[in-house]
Amino acid sequence: MRRAGLLIGVSDSTISHLEHGRADLHPKMIVKLLEIYGYNYEQFISMCNGKIELPQSLRRECIEIIKRLDEEKLRTVRTILQSF
Repeated sequence: MRRAGLLIGVSDSTISHLEHGRADLHPKMIVKLLEIYGYNYEQFISMCNGKIELPQSLRRECIEIIKRLDEEKLRTVRTILQSF
């Protein structure tokens, strides 16, 4: 979180809030995060639309994170995913 925050110019607590659904994830922030993780927006949209297969390890990791979310956070994630 610290490294991601440093790379995009926000605090590690901001990254934590974004990751845990305690802060709104705006499109500009999505683009910044994608860039530091080596993706572009077009690749992200393709992944969301199922046109690019996610690596199985990444898919498993995301599913495990989702399983641990409480109901409120899960609603936030659903809202974010529905915006794509």
